[in-house]
Amino acid sequence: MVRKLSHNISSYLCGELNYSDEKKEILSYGLQIILGASIKLITIITLAYIFNIFKPTIVASIAFIFFRRIIGGSHCDTFNKCYFLSVSLLLLLGLLGKIVALQYHILLILAIVIYLVAVVITIIWVPMGTEKKTIKNKRTRLKIKQKTFLTLITCFVILVYFHMQATSEIVLSSLLGIALAFFLATPLGNKFTRIKFNIGKGENTC
Repeated sequence: MVRKLSHNISSYLCGELNYSDEKKEILSYGLQIILGASIKLITIITLAYIFNIFKPTIVASIAFIFFRRIIGGSHCDTFNKCYFLSVSLLLLLGLLGKIVALQYHILLILAIVIYLVAVVITIIWVPMGTEKKTIKNKRTRLKIKQKTFLTLITCFVILVYFHMQATSEIVLSSLLGIALAFFLATPLGNKFTRIKFNIGKGENTC
């Protein structure tokens, strides 16, 4: 659906502007990304509001997207699968952030564990490329690792502050979003996104 709609829109625009077929393909691909992301975002916001998990879901989603843009990570091979997994996982994180109540010291320990695991993943795998785009330049990879370390430290300090203010729901939701982002930046995360589902048929790569 998204691919067909993007193709139709790009065909119309390129016809009006006399663009080449190459520009048409670029425009169509860009529209697929924008439309796909918009559909997922609207679905997540709507369902999170309906199930009364809006705040933790949004917090987890922001943390996930923020780190994923920096470290990269594996992608599903179809839009349908990407849509299903993205919506399901982020709503699940929001639900956990809402219903799970951890004691102060346990939440702090969880934050430290996730931080240390994220550091190890950064050293070994970040930035995680995809089949279509892999960063091989050592200097570029080093810069991304350094940016990830700096961001992790900043986020950890912010979460400790929120933790001291007794907003455990925000802290836990953020940690879950960060954990998911780093999980998808590992070979195991890549295998997870490659799981076959019947819902994945009929669309292009996410």
